[in-house]
Amino acid sequence: MASSIAGMCTAAQLPVEVAIGVNGVGCGLDLDVFLFCPADQMSVAVGTTLVTCMVACATAGALTVGVGRARLAQYLQYIPLPVIGGYLGYVGYFCLAGGAGLAANVELNDLIQWLDVIHPGPLIKVCVRIIRGR
Repeated sequence: MASSIAGMCTAAQLPVEVAIGVNGVGCGLDLDVFLFCPADQMSVAVGTTLVTCMVACATAGALTVGVGRARLAQYLQYIPLPVIGGYLGYVGYFCLAGGAGLAANVELNDLIQWLDVIHPGPLIKVCVRIIRGR
């Protein structure tokens, strides 16, 4: 089963441009909605997805403000620094692997799969996307 956005789009026989979001369509929002949605209801699917993302972000912001107002942030000092560093390192790696996999149109689930990025085809795709800025 594909775990990256590029892998999901490839499995669904969609071009990588769909995963990147060219022409306003993107697999990153919710692939199932866009694949099985009739063409006349696409705007409803996109609107619903965007509203869901907006509500999730607003909820996260409200909870962050609530933690600050309740003075609960002081308890974060009890979390060991290596735990926080490891978590942030994992998030950074996940973002890097997702972006590189999407740009090169390869799936990067294992460390050994990074070798697939340095082959000429994917490497050219990554370089072109870096130069073009998208």
